[in-house]
Amino acid sequence: RVLSLSRSGILCFDISWSLGLLVTAGLDPALRIWNRYVTSRPAAVLHGHRTTVVDVVIHQTLDKIFSYSKDAVLKMWDICSQQCVKTLSLRFPNIQPACFPEQGSFPLLLSLAAAPVVTACAKSSVVVWDVNTGRKCMELNNAHGQEEITAMTADPSQRRLITAASNGTIKVWSLQNGRPLHKLEAVSDAEVTGVICLHDDQLLAVGWSRLVARYSIGGSHVRDMYVKADVSWKSGRLHSEDILAADHCAGKRLLATGSYDGEIIVWTLDTQRPVARLQRPLPGRVYPPIDRLLFLQKRVEDQQWRNRALLLSSQAGYICWWSICGPTHNHAKFYVPQREDERVNALRTNHDNSLLITGDTTGSIQVWNISQYGLYDGDEQPPLVHTWRAHEEAVVSMEVLEHGKDLFLVSVSVDLNACLWTSCGVCVGSFGQELLWDLNDLHTYRLPLPVCPDPLSRQNKRLVELLHRAGCSLRYEWVFRYSLGQGQSV
Repeated sequence: RVLSLSRSGILCFDISWSLGLLVTAGLDPALRIWNRYVTSRPAAVLHGHRTTVVDVVIHQTLDKIFSYSKDAVLKMWDICSQQCVKTLSLRFPNIQPACFPEQGSFPLLLSLAAAPVVTACAKSSVVVWDVNTGRKCMELNNAHGQEEITAMTADPSQRRLITAASNGTIKVWSLQNGRPLHKLEAVSDAEVTGVICLHDDQLLAVGWSRLVARYSIGGSHVRDMYVKADVSWKSGRLHSEDILAADHCAGKRLLATGSYDGEIIVWTLDTQRPVARLQRPLPGRVYPPIDRLLFLQKRVEDQQWRNRALLLSSQAGYICWWSICGPTHNHAKFYVPQREDERVNALRTNHDNSLLITGDTTGSIQVWNISQYGLYDGDEQPPLVHTWRAHEEAVVSMEVLEHGKDLFLVSVSVDLNACLWTSCGVCVGSFGQELLWDLNDLHTYRLPLPVCPDPLSRQNKRLVELLHRAGCSLRYEWVFRYSLGQGQSV
């Protein structure tokens, strides 16, 4: 067949025989989708690029089209809706290890102090789970239309849920009945990467706009459906690149923000001025992007840590330890993943800051003893207490739950699983599984089926012994046999 192409010609194309689609790009910044049965005109023309598209690829598994233009902009298009669902402005040199999931989703997680656990995903759905049983309590579909949910938090009362999306929109929901309470004004159409709820019904939002936006959802605004943004942050826009991470220290009323160029700014909320600018980029010096920030809240209250590390950052697989005061800011760093060029996407600690829990892009979770780490300069690496392969794909978010005297972890991965673990790596279950668990009954715990562990490893031998003492050896053996396949057993 002969296609009637546009006057701009063709610079690149891709074809999917299974989908029956041909995608072309010419000198103009448009993509054209062709149906092999209609050759006189394209089935659709996709506009969005500002410069010439130099390459295009069809991803059959995701039903997506990826296009890359001369101005280093990468776009992802949904074939069914013929809409652009993601835009990335690439920067070079790019020293952030690549990580793109085949599944196409980045599920996120918010774990509350009470019984509920809340998960969200790129399909804009929010699910509330009962952590004691794994049962689904409530589901919100199309929370932000077709936009990906990129950030989530709860207010101090644990009654309101705040979600943010890739198009800059922010919404407030009732955690009791799922009713929408507020829709907050977007300061731009750029992605929101962090939302922080303060104790005075004030919200802070950061993201690719590089601004710190404020919202009031209490007082005279408690009944307002639409809440306007306050962008009068006194220090203005200090970050020169997109803000990727943020955390809040309630004890000292501090806000930390980290950007794509590796800079970390610590602000005081009272004056809205920076008190420290850590790892500030200089000409000729390139830092990796900040993936996560975490204040050690308990250490802030202890005077012995005043000039020691109180803030952690995750970047290019390293955990860096920073102090806010004193002549030296960078106190230590260590690499977490077992492979090179990986990242740490999840960073959490328990209530007394004695344990640090990390989750990386290999799907592994690590538990570190940091009770004395960072007290003295020159510390190489804290003791590794436990580590296990939790998911087949990257861990993207994690929370710590303290249930009585026991410590539990909730992890979410791009393999679309949200799992509950003990602090030593025993899997309680996956949220949404048919068999419910009882958090107080070890007999109901089970291993996740997606991950096939090595039954001969020292870690799994310890796990077998632990489950055997709990009377769960038969269940554990059955799971291993199921995971290993026919003809194999432990």
